[in-house]
Amino acid sequence: IAIDSIGNTQYHNETFYVDNTPPIIIKTVGEPNCWIPDTPNYCVNLSTLITLETEEEGCCQSEYITIEYKIYYDGEWTDWIPYEGPFSFDEECEHVLIVRAYDCLGNGKDDQYWDTETFYVDETPPEIIKTVGEPKCEVPGTDNWCVTTDTLITLEAENQGCCDYGEFSFKYRIWVDGVWTEWIQYDGPFTFDEECMHYLEVLASDCLGNEAFDNETFYVDETPPEITKTVGEPKCPIPDTEDYCITTETEITIEAEDLGCCNYGDITIEYQIWYDGQWTEWTEYTGPISFEEECEHVLRVRAYDCLGNGKDDQYWDTETFYVDETPPEITKTVGEPKCPIPDTNQTCVTTETEITLEASNKGCCPSEYLTLEYRIWFDGAWTDWTEYEGPFSFEEECMHYLEVRASDCLGNTAYNYQTYYVDETPPEITKTVGEPKCPIPDTEDYCITT
Repeated sequence: IAIDSIGNTQYHNETFYVDNTPPIIIKTVGEPNCWIPDTPNYCVNLSTLITLETEEEGCCQSEYITIEYKIYYDGEWTDWIPYEGPFSFDEECEHVLIVRAYDCLGNGKDDQYWDTETFYVDETPPEIIKTVGEPKCEVPGTDNWCVTTDTLITLEAENQGCCDYGEFSFKYRIWVDGVWTEWIQYDGPFTFDEECMHYLEVLASDCLGNEAFDNETFYVDETPPEITKTVGEPKCPIPDTEDYCITTETEITIEAEDLGCCNYGDITIEYQIWYDGQWTEWTEYTGPISFEEECEHVLRVRAYDCLGNGKDDQYWDTETFYVDETPPEITKTVGEPKCPIPDTNQTCVTTETEITLEASNKGCCPSEYLTLEYRIWFDGAWTDWTEYEGPFSFEEECMHYLEVRASDCLGNTAYNYQTYYVDETPPEITKTVGEPKCPIPDTEDYCITT
């Protein structure tokens, strides 16, 4: 109201909105994002849009509200930037976003009203950490593996970007025999179910959807190597068994062939020997072996690959060897008539005298195979060796050498030598008649006295 000196009066009426309330900032973080619990902060990527809005809470409902923001990155702040629409970040890693919104009265311009949040901009996929359990062996020069159906595959991931929050999602699929499985959500260690080649594809993603891919080949092998044992000479197999008779000169050669689908590792060959009630320790095979003592030995051989296939006793090769270097014993029986010449190895016989030969095995080889032969020297010449088939005699008079040999299946040989004088000539009688005597004419008779 205004009144002048003469009483003229003017009235004026206006409404005032007293407003000290700043606008409310509404910040919407688009996808992809992952909120970091117990903080106002987020992980985002370069495509994530930040949208800003305001809401006037004061009693002055002016439509004029200014929204500005600035960004801290790599040690520097930008200037205040008027908000014109959704925006995103241009670089990876930590950004601090400050937003202020103020009305026409400047409410909200003071820093106490600013909205401040940290954003971790991450477009780096995680690193897949695949742990291959035991048994396993790496294929040289590759990232591939040989495993068994007992080998556990464990999947983990490690964040390589600046967002170190959030769990990882894993899924995998397996190719075998020309067919892929569906993608399987990983929920713990797994194994392969069948032998031979498998491809394993793994997909790991972080909370922002940054994906890492891994592909490896696995050769699933549970087949033991095949053992080939070669028994050198001399030897003789024992019928109806897998056992052998041999000598200390007989070399045993061992080889092994990998029959499984993993053909990339060395095969270990080991053996142990049982003799005289005791086993040796397992010994690595480095070359042909032989036995040092006579009589029964048991040879046990195992061959296993880098996965241990073949190490179990069900795959061992076991054979018994009878080491024999003892020649047979020859028994020679000289029939009648005969007369041994004292203090010699010589005997007098006739053409009617039969010589009988026998041989018996004195070594530990249970084989009954023996060869018995003889030859005769007479009048400066030897006969050929003749296989003994039964009693024989000499056909001519005078001196004969008889040589006999007996051999077992290993070639252990015994010899026997003897001289025989074949005599069918009767003695010559000389009779002398003393005196007194008188021959009787035309006879061989005499007259004598007592």
